[in-house]
Amino acid sequence: MNAPVFLASLLFVAHQTLSGADVRLPQTVSPRHYDVRLFPILDKGNFSILGQVSIDLECSEDTNRIELHSADIVVDPQSVQVIERCKTDKLLEVEGIEYDTKLEFLIVHLNPKVKLTAGSNYTLSMSFVGNLTDQMRGFYRSVYTEDGTERYMASSQMQPTDARRAFPCFDEPNLKATFTVTLGRHGDMISLSNMPLIDTTPMIGMENFFWDHFQPSVPMSTYLLAFAVANYAQVPSVKTKGKWNFNIYSRPSAYNQTRYASDIGPRILSFFEDYFNISFPLPKQDMIAVPEFALGAMENWGLITYREKYLLYDETVSSFDHKELVIKVIAHELSHQWFGNLVTMQWWTDLWLNEGFASYAEHIGADHVEPGFKFLEQIVTFALHQAMNLDALESSHPVSVVVHHPSEIAEIFDVISYQKGAAIIRMLASFIGEDNFKKALFNFLDKRQYGNAVQDDLWNAFDNQAKVDHIILPANVKTIMDTWTLKMGFPVVTIRRDYQSLNVSISQERFLLHKSEKATDDPTVYLWWVPLTYTTDYKTIGSTWLADSQPSKNLTLESEIGMNDWIIFNVDETGYYRVNYDAHNWKLIGQQLMTNDDESLGHFSY
Repeated sequence: MNAPVFLASLLFVAHQTLSGADVRLPQTVSPRHYDVRLFPILDKGNFSILGQVSIDLECSEDTNRIELHSADIVVDPQSVQVIERCKTDKLLEVEGIEYDTKLEFLIVHLNPKVKLTAGSNYTLSMSFVGNLTDQMRGFYRSVYTEDGTERYMASSQMQPTDARRAFPCFDEPNLKATFTVTLGRHGDMISLSNMPLIDTTPMIGMENFFWDHFQPSVPMSTYLLAFAVANYAQVPSVKTKGKWNFNIYSRPSAYNQTRYASDIGPRILSFFEDYFNISFPLPKQDMIAVPEFALGAMENWGLITYREKYLLYDETVSSFDHKELVIKVIAHELSHQWFGNLVTMQWWTDLWLNEGFASYAEHIGADHVEPGFKFLEQIVTFALHQAMNLDALESSHPVSVVVHHPSEIAEIFDVISYQKGAAIIRMLASFIGEDNFKKALFNFLDKRQYGNAVQDDLWNAFDNQAKVDHIILPANVKTIMDTWTLKMGFPVVTIRRDYQSLNVSISQERFLLHKSEKATDDPTVYLWWVPLTYTTDYKTIGSTWLADSQPSKNLTLESEIGMNDWIIFNVDETGYYRVNYDAHNWKLIGQQLMTNDDESLGHFSY
């Protein structure tokens, strides 16, 4: 999901806070495959969803009930069936269904004499009716005007917990399954989903209405599902390397504004294939511009949805800033196809890992297609400094926040998860080395593809790679990175020189813009593993570390430096910290900037 509009996620319904154990689904049964059939009715005055779902289940613990998610959906109790998948496909007796509206659970009760047994497989099926609301979540309707005519379309936004509003499902990111989707539509419309269309069949008894049948998906989380039904135009498909098609869809009147995205999108996707060293696993990648969309964009696997302004670009009227924004948002969402979609967070606590990494990778992908825009340098102002503006307040929060209840998820779609996440991942890439960084990412993605992970799994991949490449670090990657993800804030590193020698005194303390009397910045707690880099001539780069148990240390410089030579720490601002110097060194830096600012500014950090 794109960062600039995280506030839109506040549209999600707030729930009464309950304990973490209460709100999670029991792990007695898990989905393996869904067959989903949805018919969105887009007649003025009738915006309904007629649906059927069949879910193949695997039972891991004996139980006589099935609990899954459902919200704003009415299930036909007579349609609910549970079949034991054995030689005879035995139909089990369903006693009834129950709605827990507080938890958004649908509970299917079996006859007390009937039990699902561990190790066995079952199929749960039902018919239901839902609503195409205008709330921009779940499967919803948009209204727009085309050629003076009011039109309607149906599109989806499932993240974080709104797939349950489109159909009953196991709506948690770790409960991955494959999906076969069928969408109903009028003959004047097209429909799209995550996978390519297989074929189209007429609806029986309904003239000029059709069913579109899509290929089965790869294993994926429910929040990455996507549907669209609209009177839309398709930009001609781009085929790259003979592996996948790249398509863009928009209102017909906006067709010409999709050309830039059609140019850069396939190139960024191909670049990320090389960067991650893993081929894009789907046969197509669609992108669609939605007139009414709560977010900036959403990384649904194979069908990325965008608010129109983040995908459409008209070179005759659009600003340069708008062009930059389109590039970055497209790169952000395409990087998610690997980091987030192929390997997904175990639970929303690790949201920052998805979004922080995509916010870092967007600059790399964007730089590939428009190197003259200097996106790799822009990350300092657009990620690091933006994050520090909030993180320098007492009201900040750690990057990694334990999420107990779905109502808490919206709170962490913020600058800390996105921009600070990007800044500390960039810092990790810097001190471990870019080549080693990419090798570790490949090992992480390759080992856990189509599965889930927590942040420690990523740190372990970097530790393993460091051992293979004999990289010497002062501590393991988890120990270093935990100080940046589990604590809020960041340090200011103070440099004081002894101008009669090569000795430098270095200290760290939490940086706060405003410190109240009740500030909780315990100096024994707010210490970090700080990777220090420094230069005196732009060419020779030295490095050392401050430990999280080390408020200060002394450093003897390795090369000669005179009394009138400046020194700069945090070269290229790859470290997530500020630097302060003694007065004389500030004066020397100022003199250098006045005499040769072009060469100096690239290394200046404060």
